[in-house]
Amino acid sequence: MNTLTHILQSFSPITLAEMDGVQLMNRTDTKFMLHQQELLAILPDLMDSYRALEVLGTRESRYETLYYDTADFWHYTQHQNGKRHRYKIRKRN
Repeated sequence: MNTLTHILQSFSPITLAEMDGVQLMNRTDTKFMLHQQELLAILPDLMDSYRALEVLGTRESRYETLYYDTADFWHYTQHQNGKRHRYKIRKRN
């Protein structure tokens, strides 16, 4: 059985220093929700097109994100309404 750790070790690594050269602000994000088994099934097909970020010898990291908004969810509403030039306030650990 392939675990996430095992599959990620099969990807070519990319370091934080190399990531400095990647333009991250001009991007389009498409997010998907899927079960872990579905992720494990598709990751091998992505190895030729993607690299795994490696920091301090590990390719897996966990972080928490806390988004701040107004009482009437102004920031969220702007996002949902497709406003292109907007900002978000978040804290990540």
